[in-house]
Amino acid sequence: MKIVLLRHGQIPSNAKRKYCGSRTDEPLSEEGRSQAANCKAPSANVVYASPLIRCLQTAKIIYPELEPALIDGFKEMDFGIFEGKSADEMEDFAPYRAWVDSWCNDPIPEGESKDEFSKRCSEAFKDVVCAYSSNQDATSNYGIESDCNTGTDCDTATDSSTETYSSKNHVLNAALADNAIANAIEVTIAVVAHGGTVMSILDAYSDDGGSYYDYHIGNCGWFECECRIDEAGKPVLHIVDSFKGF
Repeated sequence: MKIVLLRHGQIPSNAKRKYCGSRTDEPLSEEGRSQAANCKAPSANVVYASPLIRCLQTAKIIYPELEPALIDGFKEMDFGIFEGKSADEMEDFAPYRAWVDSWCNDPIPEGESKDEFSKRCSEAFKDVVCAYSSNQDATSNYGIESDCNTGTDCDTATDSSTETYSSKNHVLNAALADNAIANAIEVTIAVVAHGGTVMSILDAYSDDGGSYYDYHIGNCGWFECECRIDEAGKPVLHIVDSFKGF
């Protein structure tokens, strides 16, 4: 099995260097759409994504022939009271300075800690890949969004419509993967999510000895990995290629 871990294209908050986490659902900017259109990510036959619109739009541009199944656990960190603000704006803000001084490990006021966030992302990823590794359908246990009956266009989707995008797409993706397995075709799962999500997954499962911040990538950056499940049932990712992003 191969895995592609891919960060979404640029949004306006990225350009302004503002914290934009799970509370803000910004669409791609024109620059972000251009980045996605020019992204040379590896091909995939199964796509999962964060339910935030920036990830859904990126997935549909890069993998137009595939319908992404949305995983709530892949959302960006909840930045709490830092949401929508830049580091420069919070230079003299005591809670922010204390968080930075902790190497960003302390819980964010009214938000998540890095440990909470990383656990959420890595556990969601483990559930997805272990389900495919054992060739089982796992639609019920890792935050897949409910059925979509609206024919939602991801270019115009709102918060409420993306929340109901598709467990049907997970079932479709599972069928595609089962067909690939039956025909001895390697399954490649693309995860289109956020920078922090990618860093959390690789921090938890990469075999190269790196740590969280070693896996930072820019917009539309990606890692291609070979994936196996060890004897303890844990994914092991071996990075074979990467693009640091725009």
